[in-house]
This record gives sequence, structure tokens and C-alpha cells, in this order.
Amino acid sequence: MNTAVRGTDLGRAEMVGAILGSQEDGGADLSGAYLSSANMVGASLRDVTLEGADLTDAAVFSEQWVDCKFLKCATMPDGTRHD
Repeated sequence: MNTAVRGTDLGRAEMVGAILGSQEDGGADLSGAYLSSANMVGASLRDVTLEGADLTDAAVFSEQWVDCKFLKCATMPDGTRHD
């Protein structure tokens, strides 16, 4: 099920394997969220805050990161930490 999270505060939420595929996802606060193995390929990351989020093994296109508001300290899909 695709879920739109536009403008919502899902900080520290556990969303393992979630499918975020809506173009309406922009502006969400996912600070500290656990998004391991999430499918974010079709999601709009415009103004999304992913500060401290765990994105290990998440499916996302590299071009999507440019629109994020904050990625500081996020664990990226490849396991590296974003500065």
C-alpha cells in the first residue's frame, strides 16, 4: 500500500519495508525514523527531513536526495553516514 505522508511528523517512527511512493510525500518530518528496506523510489523527497534516519537497504534513486531538506547524520542505503 502506498501511503502519502505530506507534511506529517513521523519522527522516530518504525517503517521497516514501508512503500513511500506518492508524489504527495513532500514536507514530511522523518527525523530519526527507521526506514530500513523502505521503497522510496516513487516518493517526492522535496523538503523532507531525514536527519538521523536509518535508510539502510532502502530503495531510492540518488537524484531524489537533492530535494531533501536535511540528511545530517542519516544512515544511507549503503550503510554510510551522511555528514
